[in-house]
Amino acid sequence: MRIITSHINTDFDGFASMVAASKIYPRSKIVFTGAQEKTLREFLKKEGKDFKYFQAGEIDLSKVSSLVLVDVSRSEKLGVFQELIGKKSIEIHIYDHHLTTNKGLKCKKAVLKKRGATTTILVEILRRKKISLSKKEATLMAMGIYEETGCLSYSSTTPEDLRAAGWLIQCGADLKLVREYFRREINEEQLDILSQLLSSAVVIKRNNLKFAFATATESNYVDDAALVVSRIMNMKELDGIVALIRMDERIHLIFRSSTEVLNCAEIASLFGGGGHQFAASAVSKNMTIAETIDRIKEYFDKIIPAEIKAFELMTPSPLTISSKSTMKKAFLELKKLHYNAAPVVAKSGEVVGVINRKTLERAVSHKMSKEKVENYVNSNFAEVDFDTPAKKVVELMIRDKIPFLTVMKGGKLEGVITRSDLIK
Repeated sequence: MRIITSHINTDFDGFASMVAASKIYPRSKIVFTGAQEKTLREFLKKEGKDFKYFQAGEIDLSKVSSLVLVDVSRSEKLGVFQELIGKKSIEIHIYDHHLTTNKGLKCKKAVLKKRGATTTILVEILRRKKISLSKKEATLMAMGIYEETGCLSYSSTTPEDLRAAGWLIQCGADLKLVREYFRREINEEQLDILSQLLSSAVVIKRNNLKFAFATATESNYVDDAALVVSRIMNMKELDGIVALIRMDERIHLIFRSSTEVLNCAEIASLFGGGGHQFAASAVSKNMTIAETIDRIKEYFDKIIPAEIKAFELMTPSPLTISSKSTMKKAFLELKKLHYNAAPVVAKSGEVVGVINRKTLERAVSHKMSKEKVENYVNSNFAEVDFDTPAKKVVELMIRDKIPFLTVMKGGKLEGVITRSDLIK
């Protein structure tokens, strides 16, 4: 007996892929490994009569000779069917848009492609083989693609996803029904999670990326919490988010990303979870929320090194020259400390310019020792904030040819940066 199955907690992409695979493997059984996501459960209650499928408990595992796995390539996501993995008598075929397979999962055939949804991979095969679809099947497969790609809006969406969706519409996919299931309103429990996540969100900016950690706690399990997390991504215009939600005495992790730098599947794998590059989930076991965040931050530190800031380049507590100081006094101060230049400050403490040692030395040699520094100030300098990225510092000094930068924090002079500091 050949069975077609997907991951536990099956979503629309998983089920649509199973139905699509059944068109390619006609004498097979569609079998759920376990529960389904809430929205899919609602769909099956209303539309399930149009599709023939079984639950894992209805299958005699001893009679299974072949497994077709769709939208899953990790054995631990297969529920009871995991015990069939590794048996020589079991032939395994895999279709997945998650590009990394479980190394311990040996298969006869693996079709792994970079697509926004696994459904797309199978629809491409159906189209190539000229296999016809009913309107119900086309609608379901459109749902699989639309759900997994955020209605074709996620950055993981490929041209192939668009072409597959277009072909399904030609096959009679009911977009009105698709819209009905994916125009979801937030319920009261989800709204509570949304409020908690928004109020607890800590936004981190690093290397032009903006990501956040957010936490929430619910006494009972709340379905579709991921819907809320995706909305926060849009509301706060984030490149990525890690949501840690304590439910049922467990910490559920939901990862979302819109950049290839933050690979959700890789982060989820740290906790035995899974997903794909832009969306994944996991459960943190035997760890507190703080410990979980620390572990994820360690991972982030490896893939997104902290950017060097201006305060790390500067010479702190710099010598300052009063604008009312004489040229000779200023020259002696710079000479004593072996400085080539120093910021000039007015009585108010405001930095008004820079004076360099060559100018002072020339003035002294030309009997201008008693002249005031304020009359010879060089205004070719720029102020940068304490945490200005090093990239900006380099642009100012190299591209804009500004040789001297003052580093400010809260309006107070904290340090200076010269080209020598940059070289160091």
